Parts: sequence; structure tokens; C-alpha cells
Amino acid sequence: MPFGWNQRLSCKRTGFGKSFSALRGDETDGSDLDFLVIEREVDDRVAEAVRLRRALGDLGVPVDVVVLDERVVARRAKVPRTMAYHALREGRVVAES
Repeated sequence: MPFGWNQRLSCKRTGFGKSFSALRGDETDGSDLDFLVIEREVDDRVAEAVRLRRALGDLGVPVDVVVLDERVVARRAKVPRTMAYHALREGRVVAES
């Protein structure tokens, strides 16, 4: 990833999970990167995801950015097959602020 990409994001925590296809073992050259951004509170998670995706710029691969607040992540982390569940178990934190 380009140097400095994490400085362009202004959020509490950015978690990176491989694409779900990679987790299933069927990753291809067209697979994407999935970012789960966890913020203390977020009023409009879609607008925030769009803002952060634009801030990332071109990473050379398709990218998905999902923004959730801490309360939602705490609930969804207990539910198998949700992004929060897999990201917290199999992903890794790439930036915190």
C-alpha cells in the first residue's frame, strides 16, 4: 500500500480484514480489500465511508470501506458471518487514533 495512506484517514480505529473470498480460500486476482472502520459514534456511516474511501485514493486494488460505531460492532461481533465477526477474529488493526 502507498506510504502515508493511514495518515489520510481520520478515524478511531481502522481494521483490515482480507476479502471474504480470501478467508474462504477462493481469492483471485480480482479480490478486494475490506476495511472495517470502528468509530466511537457515527451519525451517517454511509457518508463517512464515502469520505474515507475518497481519502484512501487509488490503492491499485478494489477496496470496500465499512464504517460502524462501537455499539454496533459489539453486537455484530457475536454474530457469525458478519463483517465485524470475521474482522475481529481474522483481521488485523492497521491504524488507531
